[in-house]
Amino acid sequence: MVSYEKGKVPPPPTRTETQISAFSENKIDTSDIPPITEEQWKQRRPNPYYVPTKTPMTLEIDTDVLAWLQRTDENYQFRLNSILREAMLQESNF
Repeated sequence: MVSYEKGKVPPPPTRTETQISAFSENKIDTSDIPPITEEQWKQRRPNPYYVPTKTPMTLEIDTDVLAWLQRTDENYQFRLNSILREAMLQESNF
């Protein structure tokens, strides 16, 4: 177990230019990776571990629309987000 005294945390290790340049995208050989076909692209699935970030905001919405969203359960914000996401995906042809 590693422990540190308050205010006495060692600095992170430094990387040399050689170590950094070893990870440069220009030096990665991708010639053995076949291109993705149109059919493969159409069959893609979303990453199951992806969780989009949330951004708090203020939104003006008609009272009757808000009442409609709130009629089924308390989680109307999730419902609104789902409706907007579906519209976004349809427009984007995902």
